[in-house]
Amino acid sequence: ALGAPAMACHFNNPGYNLVHELLARMRERGMNVWGEIYPYAAGSTALNAVFLEPEMWVETLGHRYEDTIQDVATGEWYTQQSREEMLEKEPTRAVLVFKMPKSAIVDWLGLPGVSVVTDGMPMVPDDGLSWETPYEELPNTHPRAAGSCAKSLRVAREHNIPLMQVVAMTSYNSACHLGEMGLTAMQERGRLQE
Repeated sequence: ALGAPAMACHFNNPGYNLVHELLARMRERGMNVWGEIYPYAAGSTALNAVFLEPEMWVETLGHRYEDTIQDVATGEWYTQQSREEMLEKEPTRAVLVFKMPKSAIVDWLGLPGVSVVTDGMPMVPDDGLSWETPYEELPNTHPRAAGSCAKSLRVAREHNIPLMQVVAMTSYNSACHLGEMGLTAMQERGRLQE
């Protein structure tokens, strides 16, 4: 209605095909809209996220805590009881949320006009970590911190997704839309040029 540019963030959730179709149809009508995904079947949020309440996560969406909600720090899977206990102690504790089958990643990397993102959460230095901390001693962290672009390239190779499709997803697709908004630097980025 406003004719303003818009981006659908992290739309690799249930219903992603509908979101992609809506974006594609809006672009056909001349609108500057796009979406972005990350190549992981899990995301991260706080334990007290509203959508993780039993009424929504278990009863409405049909998930089980035991194989979908994992503690970032310990790697342990939550039960409804252990989640309630932790909510009392640390309601905003970081958790990994496994919400999609891994097979969907291949579908996402084949969606034209979509960007790949890598917005993993940072490591917290006050946890005794430093730049010298050996990799093996780093705690479990956000899935996207493991390398979204590299994973996208590997999955594309393994599933015969054209290389230029994935290269565009990791560079040109975002730059194109931002350039259309008038950002001069983005009218040059994401392109092979002298």
